[in-house]
Amino acid sequence: MLQTGGVDTGSRATARTKRAAARIEPVYIRLARRIRILRKKAGMSQKALAKFLDLARANIANIEGGRQRISLHQIGLLAAALNKRPDQLLHGIW
Repeated sequence: MLQTGGVDTGSRATARTKRAAARIEPVYIRLARRIRILRKKAGMSQKALAKFLDLARANIANIEGGRQRISLHQIGLLAAALNKRPDQLLHGIW
């Protein structure tokens, strides 16, 4: 691990990552579950959804894990990919 001025920066970075993972906001967890369920119901792979949204498959995995936030325009694209309206996708999330 890298040492900077006597500080172990590798351990500090790991601790920040763990704290960030522990702080996933509940709204993203609920949205993630909904997206995963709807994608599977549509018979769509993460790779296919990623292509529709012009993202990497890893991005979809992170979105479905609640670890990655998505932008407003991506909500619209995501809803279209899953044959839903944006309001249907977000209904009851908050």
